[in-house]
Amino acid sequence: MPTLAVSHGTVFGCVTEHGVPMAGFDHEFTTGALFGAGAEASLLGHIHRHQAWTQGEGERRQCIAYAGSIGRFHHGEQGDRGFLLWEFGPDGVDCRLEPTPARRTLDIVFEGRPDLDQLREAASAQELAGVSVRVRWTVADEDRHEVDRGAIERALSGAADVQLEGRIVPVVRTRAPGISQLVSLADKVRAWATATDVHAPPLLQCLERVTITQPEDIVAAVLAPHADDVSGANA
Repeated sequence: MPTLAVSHGTVFGCVTEHGVPMAGFDHEFTTGALFGAGAEASLLGHIHRHQAWTQGEGERRQCIAYAGSIGRFHHGEQGDRGFLLWEFGPDGVDCRLEPTPARRTLDIVFEGRPDLDQLREAASAQELAGVSVRVRWTVADEDRHEVDRGAIERALSGAADVQLEGRIVPVVRTRAPGISQLVSLADKVRAWATATDVHAPPLLQCLERVTITQPEDIVAAVLAPHADDVSGANA
């Protein structure tokens, strides 16, 4: 007699709709335990991505399957949406996914600042009516204000909705170990140059000049070449 089991829970090793394997030790099932229950068909709920496992052939064939969700609720969800059509009897069991219409999503990712020309090309290449678009980018902290969110939304004006996600990379400053314990400023410059892989001699020369020379003399020396250029031009 054909039998089936219906339950709700997580199978160890199943994959979420975002492609993440569920490999924790607190999940309710393993495929071995479900097959060991002896039911030909195990109909499961909870995971939103359709997936199936089979074992055996002919009348000994068993099948475990998630139907998945009939809706696409978040960006980045993988796989089709639909319902499962099961066929099972004394001769074996099988199931197949019957796709149904679902919300369409589109992800556009930039490693740097969003390129408006590329966004316009993507908008013209695809029919955006009814599509939920997510734009992601990664920029350094000093470039965060260069991203024009309004221009991005205008470039994708035909979409059902536009979600903007910017990742800001903070400026990381290298610290020189022990620099605060050094007495002279020259030693601190050498330690900083070593930590940041900077050529130190030119910096030390400038430091010595600033230390032993009056500010007025420094300004006069800087302006002197410009004064000669002006005199030559007037002549």
